[in-house]
Amino acid sequence: MNNRQKLLSTLIIGAIASFNTAYAAEEETVELDNIIVTAKSNSTLDSIAATVNVITAEEIEKSGASNLQDILEQVPGFSFTANSSSTYGRKNIGLRGMDSQHILILMDGERTNATDGFIGHSDYQSSYFNINNIERIEIIKGAGSVLYGSEAIGGVINIITKSGSGQSYSSLSLNKGFATSRSEGDSTGISFGAGAGYNDFYGSFNFSHESQEYATGTSINFEEVKNRTIDMAVSYNFSPNTKIDFSLLDSKENRNLLSPYYDIDRNKYSLGLSTKLNGWSLVLKAYKMDSSAEAITHNLTHNIEDKVLSAEVQNAITNNQFITIGLEQHKTSYLKDYTSSASPDYRAPGTTQKSIYAQDKITFNDNTLTLGLRLDDNSQFGHGTSASIGYVHTLTNNLSIKASYGTAYKAPNIKEADSNYIFSHGYPGATVFQGNSNLDAETSRNAEIALVGKASNIDWSVAAYHTKIKDMIVSNNTGTSSPLTGGDLYLYDNIDNATVTGLELEFNIDLSDSLFLNTSLTKMHTDNGQGGDLSFRPKTMAKVKLSQEFNHNFLVSISANHTGKSSDGLNKVDSYTLYDAVLNKAVNDNVSLQLAFKNIGNEKLDDVSDNHMTELLGREVKASFNLTF
Repeated sequence: MNNRQKLLSTLIIGAIASFNTAYAAEEETVELDNIIVTAKSNSTLDSIAATVNVITAEEIEKSGASNLQDILEQVPGFSFTANSSSTYGRKNIGLRGMDSQHILILMDGERTNATDGFIGHSDYQSSYFNINNIERIEIIKGAGSVLYGSEAIGGVINIITKSGSGQSYSSLSLNKGFATSRSEGDSTGISFGAGAGYNDFYGSFNFSHESQEYATGTSINFEEVKNRTIDMAVSYNFSPNTKIDFSLLDSKENRNLLSPYYDIDRNKYSLGLSTKLNGWSLVLKAYKMDSSAEAITHNLTHNIEDKVLSAEVQNAITNNQFITIGLEQHKTSYLKDYTSSASPDYRAPGTTQKSIYAQDKITFNDNTLTLGLRLDDNSQFGHGTSASIGYVHTLTNNLSIKASYGTAYKAPNIKEADSNYIFSHGYPGATVFQGNSNLDAETSRNAEIALVGKASNIDWSVAAYHTKIKDMIVSNNTGTSSPLTGGDLYLYDNIDNATVTGLELEFNIDLSDSLFLNTSLTKMHTDNGQGGDLSFRPKTMAKVKLSQEFNHNFLVSISANHTGKSSDGLNKVDSYTLYDAVLNKAVNDNVSLQLAFKNIGNEKLDDVSDNHMTELLGREVKASFNLTF
């Protein structure tokens, strides 16, 4: 065993040795509703060293959001740009200067396969989730790799569903959107779901369908898009301490741009067993994710498969100490399957990553110390280590200071790390992307310090963060032309040392019993290791939302979302601001109506001189009807 393995083994053996005395320890009493489950401990928002945002189902319903992307746009630190291999107005996600491949998205604690890392037209898989089935979203910023592995190098987004939380519910939602500035582009949506328990059984079913018409842009045409998602869950309690869960999700996305283009099918199957013994909780999981994207006009199908096995034990071994220990195996495969025998299929070398991790949360006086360590063994890139330390000190009842430091490891995805991988639209002059078998795994160091305060009418935080990424993976323009199309040739490559430094301020103020103000400001500086900026990382992000409650259950919200100037690697990219307004009316306890005005200023980003890689649909008006029963 090497030194890292010995260190982790010692930690685990020490925790297991406490098993014999664990049953005598009193468990810390904490309100379950306040627990941040993504932290994998009995931690509340106040005792987590990282910056955390929680978005509730009520906030989502009143926001006017149509998908996950709309929800995240309102969270401090998030920005949006184009996928590096994307066209036709596709958006990609960014959090504190890290892009979507560095941000792990979970659903009920289980990872989702990031299709945008393999398919340039998957639109950040925002259609994967039925937002009407979301109970809350927990967002932990900064390196989460100790608990969740390499994709969490920049943060974790955990979408906790109503069905996953086992609650009883029933709802119906209808919406109709009208694009007012493009030719066509109207949208329609329907969603319904229900969950209930009977004796020791629980079951749920959810369905959603969203569609948007084809719309004509100045330089970009927006496809006709249809998304349909079905998810079901069943659980059975064998005893008060033992439960088995099964869930499945089936999502279909159809895109048409003048002629059929992409059909994307996503499927997920999950089986879990949880039990408790002498104070220890054990959770076993096995789940599989398949994504199949048929590029009709290119006569090929992308096939992505992820298989995950995991085991995790937890216990409050004393009043002041909470231990988490876990094992995980994650297998990934990718096949580009051509229907024509004239085009050879491409199959990436599959990878298997085996991981072992441990976290110890210790509380003493007014302090909380959290230590974590993870070892990864990747079949293609060898060993990697992630470690973290977090500290929270309560200065007063209303003021605390938080500090954290973490290292993270991220292996390249299997197409980036293979020189045989080539992506192109195929027409003359088209850009070509090529893999690189000489890629190294990314490693990062992330530090953050924050001051958090609250009073009777205000919650606020000020956080400073610094991330240094060694061997960051980017797609670089080689300056040469591809022999396939004659267009620019981009090669996946490593940046020696990239850095992101930022300051994030957030203030939520109750100006009166009926008037509420939510504001945030993020200032960020990036360096690509050569004195330039990382591409499409805005230097400033500002978000403001003012909400007023009126008599008769009427709520009006007005918001502005500013994205500052950035760089595309060569040229400056101009800033822009989006304005939205949402009117909510609660007719009674079961019926609510909504009218949302999105992008009131009709920002389109279609001025070529501004150097944006995306365009926006423009102004949209959406009416919604929601029923719970």
